Amino acid sequence: MSAFTMNNRVSGTKVTRRMVSTYEYEITGEIYRMEDTKTYGSGFRVREFVMLDESFNPQPVVFKLLQDKVELLDDLKEGDMVKVTFQLQGRFGDGQWSGRIFTNLEALAVEVLEKGKEKELSVIDPDLDEDIQF
Repeated sequence: MSAFTMNNRVSGTKVTRRMVSTYEYEITGEIYRMEDTKTYGSGFRVREFVMLDESFNPQPVVFKLLQDKVELLDDLKEGDMVKVTFQLQGRFGDGQWSGRIFTNLEALAVEVLEKGKEKELSVIDPDLDEDIQF
């Protein structure tokens, strides 16, 4: 957010305007874990999920979905490849957290790129259990 003050040439008064810029970012990766939706007394809903990005050494990234956006994960499962559009949200702590700064990644959209494969359970056939000679 930025603010600037300008003088009105006609009346000579000062006008302060605030410009708010919100930037959106995108990241692709695999859904690693999805938490359940938390609903608070006021009806406010939050849902978090963890995604592993597509870097050489995948990093876990935690996103928050707020209010009606919590339903974006309903049709997804762990292992799905997705593209997440998000924005940064920051705030100053208060009370016992005074002096700290908190940053959240608020997911705005989740697009499925590829469905994850079902994990297959290996079944061992007891009839095939034989000694292997080396």
